[in-house]
Order: sequence, then C-alpha cells, then structure tokens
Amino acid sequence: MKLYKEWKMIEWRFIVVLIIMVSSAVVVVLTRNIAIGALNSPQVQEYLKRVKGISHILNEISTNYTYYSFTQWFGKSYVQLVAIFAAILSFPAFSKEFSKKTIYLLAGRMSRREIYLSKMIVGYIVFSVITFSGGIGYLLTSQIVGYHLSFQQAFSWTFMTSVGGLLLYQIGVYISLLFKDQVKALLLDIAIYVGLYVLSMIKSMNFLNVFGYMSRVNVLYGKGVDVISTLIVCAVCAAISVGTYFQFKYKDL
Repeated sequence: MKLYKEWKMIEWRFIVVLIIMVSSAVVVVLTRNIAIGALNSPQVQEYLKRVKGISHILNEISTNYTYYSFTQWFGKSYVQLVAIFAAILSFPAFSKEFSKKTIYLLAGRMSRREIYLSKMIVGYIVFSVITFSGGIGYLLTSQIVGYHLSFQQAFSWTFMTSVGGLLLYQIGVYISLLFKDQVKALLLDIAIYVGLYVLSMIKSMNFLNVFGYMSRVNVLYGKGVDVISTLIVCAVCAAISVGTYFQFKYKDL
C-alpha cells in the first residue's frame, strides 16, 4: 500500500517521460538518412572545404553507424534527457509533500524509515525503467530498421548513463528535502547539474564530470563498462542516499 501510494503520485509523470524518452530514441534512428542527406548537400560540402578537421568527423557520422549513434544519441541527447528527467522526477519527492502538507499525514501513519524507503524504491525503479528504455529502445529500433549496433556498446552506454542518472536523481531527492517550494527545488537541481558540468571542465576537478562518465567515449573504441568509475559513482550515490535518510529522520517537520 505504501509503495502503491508513491506509484500513484508519480504515475502520470512516468508515462509522459517514458513516451518522450522512447520517442526521442526512435526519431534519432529514423532520421539518420535525412541527417546524412543534409551533410552531403552541396552547401554543406562547400563549407567543409573551408573548415579543417571537421570533414573527417562528418564523414564518420555518415559512414559509421556506431559513431552516429554516439554523437547523436548516447553521447548527446540521451544524456541530456536523462539529466532533465532526473530533475523532473526528483524535485517533487519531498517538496510536494511539504507544500501540500501531506507529509504530516504520512508521518502519523508510517515511520520515517518506511516513508523514505517507499519513496526511494519506487523512484529508483521508475527512473531506471525510463533510462534503460532510452538505450534499449534505440538498440531495438536500430535492429528493426537494419542498422548494426553492437549490443555490448549499447548496453555499456545505457548502463553507465543509468548509473550516472541515478546519482543525479539522488541529488535531486536531497535538494527536494531541503525546500518546501517545488520551484526552488527544481531550479537548484538545474543549477547543481550545470555547476557540475562547468566545474568538470577544470582539469583538477575533472572527477566531477558525471556527464563524461555517462557518455564515456572509450566505449566507442571497444571498451566496456568502466568498472572503477562505476563503483565510485555508486559509492557517492549511496553516501548521499544515507545522508538524505538521516537528514529526513531528524528533520523538524
């Protein structure tokens, strides 16, 4: 019953976000020929003659489907959508309960541990289904259309993007606990995500580049899941989750 209540709170957001994720993956696959046609147009080819270096990249996009998949989906749109959906799905977790004052009803019927676990179990399952649907949906659509894409590469990107996305989701849940205003929680989520991306550009702070982890370019060259980085991301996510629980446990409602 506790899990069912959490599911009903997130049900419509889940359905809408899932449709957007799968549809986006399908569109990127189906529009490949259109994109290649645009790249091979006389105007673009004339421009490429004047720009050094980029012609090789565009040639790879046109002839190598794996490279196309990385530059247009797994290393770009997919990661961006996962980050956006992490914020959308996480910011109401607690802030909505506080703003509507339903948290007091929950606290009177359930222990704080039960409240927290029910939110996190449902949230993690829902978010994982959405992230995996983007990668698997892209792979299946590619196979149906007749494009070859290595299952290992697609799964590696999907898995690492999902793990990185869960870290972003957990950060969003923690932010949600700090604010009774849902708008403030969402805006701070976005600010933190942007901050992580900007700070990761500094060489000494490159370890903050969760987005680089999610779209690991090494997979493009035949390497699988980065085990060490994955364990670090999981450890950070677990630490934030534990910290969020204890803050909620002793929070003055």
